Amino acid sequence: TLTRGCTPTFSVNSTAIIGDKIYANGQDYTQTLRDKTDVICFDTVTKESKLIYKNDKFENRHYSQTVSSMNGKLIFAAGTTEIWGGNAHPDFYELSDDGNLTLLCESDRSFYGIQSYDDCIIINLCDRLGNNIEVLKGDGSFTKVTDWRGSISSFDFNGDTYLFTGKDWTQW
Repeated sequence: TLTRGCTPTFSVNSTAIIGDKIYANGQDYTQTLRDKTDVICFDTVTKESKLIYKNDKFENRHYSQTVSSMNGKLIFAAGTTEIWGGNAHPDFYELSDDGNLTLLCESDRSFYGIQSYDDCIIINLCDRLGNNIEVLKGDGSFTKVTDWRGSISSFDFNGDTYLFTGKDWTQW
């Protein structure tokens, strides 16, 4: 049986599952996407959905705003437009069910893919010389996994083995 977890016009950017709850980042729209996305929570036990974060602060590209999970906590990545405009690099926040944001860490880089993994988040980050796979830990620190000079299109991992598709800069 399928159960709708959001309105039919809610466009989902990303999801995170923590226990019996599914969190979705996106926006309700019928005409044009805006550069602010909200976060809703669908409780799979009660079958109720509620808005937990109405975004009035972050305006970077809507696809740079995303949710993921780490150590059973909801992580929200988003940036303001104060320095770089719509291309602002997102920072990482812990988001509680009552809508409170706590800064986990600042980031001055774009990311192009993000995956939750138990006690960390695996991210395809751009370090201005290329894309690399990095691990974001609960203390807000990053550990670089790859030393790649090129683009990374997609990635996955299995234990300590990381796989990615991409081009090095000599292939352009």
